[in-house]
Amino acid sequence: MGSNAEEPGKILSGAAQDAFGSLAWFPDSKRILFLRFPLVGPNAVESLQLDGGQPAIVVSTDGLVASVFLRDGRLLYSVGGESGNDKEVSLWEVHVDLKSGRAAGGTHAFTQWKNTRISDLSVTSDGKRLVFLKGNPQGDVYVGDLDQHGKVLTAQRRLTLNDLDDEPSDWTPDSKSVLFYSNRNGAYDIFRQSLDETAAQALVENKRVKTRPRMSPDGNWVLYYDPPGNARIERLRISRVPLAGGPTETVMEEQGIYVVRCARPPANRCIAGVLHPKELIVYALDPIKGRGPELVRIPVNADVEEPNLDLSPDGKSIAFISLNMLAGKIRVISLLDGSQRDVEVKGWNSLNHVNWAADDRGWYVSSELALASTLLYVDLGGKPTILLREPGLFTEIWGIPSPDGKHLAFLRFNSSNNAWELEGF
Repeated sequence: MGSNAEEPGKILSGAAQDAFGSLAWFPDSKRILFLRFPLVGPNAVESLQLDGGQPAIVVSTDGLVASVFLRDGRLLYSVGGESGNDKEVSLWEVHVDLKSGRAAGGTHAFTQWKNTRISDLSVTSDGKRLVFLKGNPQGDVYVGDLDQHGKVLTAQRRLTLNDLDDEPSDWTPDSKSVLFYSNRNGAYDIFRQSLDETAAQALVENKRVKTRPRMSPDGNWVLYYDPPGNARIERLRISRVPLAGGPTETVMEEQGIYVVRCARPPANRCIAGVLHPKELIVYALDPIKGRGPELVRIPVNADVEEPNLDLSPDGKSIAFISLNMLAGKIRVISLLDGSQRDVEVKGWNSLNHVNWAADDRGWYVSSELALASTLLYVDLGGKPTILLREPGLFTEIWGIPSPDGKHLAFLRFNSSNNAWELEGF
């Protein structure tokens, strides 16, 4: 558009759920540079001529979160991993061919930090000083009270008070404590914390990454995801630990284990989902004996989809969501007769996490978009009610109700930053 907003014209349409950022002009004003955040796959810095044509990729990599374009044709960008787990975060440089809009030569890192995140890069007009934000975003466990049959969230409060990642996963049977996983000690460990306490009790601590604890229906065991090493190439493991803590034991070991869920008493069913390239196979799971018979196969394209599912409290149905396959829908799959039906969540898309309400009459569902993420209560007919909105780029959010239906444990991200200046780059 012109400087007075006259004659606006669209120059690029992204794929579904794409987000764009860090726009910058080329010196000739005929091409722009921008950062693309796709829903699935690596982020990329791309260039585009204003008179049309296909974008040209300058650099593409996982963990690319910010970039700035210098007048001399250099592109500076940050690449990092998750906070709190000893991963390096780096500032990188690459020269850009001002005619083709592509990288001219190789990339190299010129400074690094550990356990932090770099964002909001900005450079002075002479290109000699760079300013940016450096800080540590972390997930925290919050809890709130559920009113009006689970459709209203009140008395929200933060439960975990440290500065590293804490992510809720389940409740103890008495609805008085939250089960969560945290990297506060280095690797992710399994914890429980009472609603009226400020400190957590560690249930499992070792050097492996342990996540997603789930309570067994009999109230005796905490099942958790326990990969022994590289989760992409090695056999994965589901392990169990007594609710009071103690020695751990392996329940199931197999490559591709993706999800574990359990029903609530009086139901007595757990399931394990094993992800293959084209399908998610759901098996019965016994907390003592391990994997049982196959229950259902769900078509999934593992290369482009991120499926999520939950088992109903009565153990009779699965609620299934896939970011790319089921836009704005929850698929309900009966484990009694294999029948399926889609529930359209009216007015919403980009649905991700799903958890059944304690009374089996609805779900807590996240909608994660480019500008904000929303936690919804959705009834069995698909009518949504907004519980919570969180600003941020595709921010993950999910909510898990207590067994008595009176409370909700949910994930909320917090971040603290300082502004840093860098010279001589």
